[in-house]
Amino acid sequence: MVTTLLVIDGAIQKRIKEVIEFSTANPTPLEVIKKLAETKEKGMLIPDLNSESQIDIPGGLSVVYTHEEQPNNVICRHLSVSSVLKGRMPSEEAVMMMMNFFGFENLNIRELTFWIEDCGGEQKAVNIIEPLS
Repeated sequence: MVTTLLVIDGAIQKRIKEVIEFSTANPTPLEVIKKLAETKEKGMLIPDLNSESQIDIPGGLSVVYTHEEQPNNVICRHLSVSSVLKGRMPSEEAVMMMMNFFGFENLNIRELTFWIEDCGGEQKAVNIIEPLS
């Protein structure tokens, strides 16, 4: 197994803070979430919504963090973590590290709603959501 060193320096921590602030101020409405789900069900790839919510972590991870409205007016944080390396998926430890940096209260992936997303080609992403309200 090949491991990769993730570099979370001051500049990356600053960018994570900016992404969190942007996502908190701009939650994705439920109607947009529904349309994205319909797109995915049709087997189509979901387009990138906003570069303000995305960050590349030196060492090979790409992370998208959003706040989204779910049914019953519940706001959730949503973290999507993928490897930029072809044919690789992020390790559970790397995903948990990102969950910690992005403020998840529960760092046990198995206690939250999570799924593996096919991003096209050989790319896959681990997605986790955690209710905020």
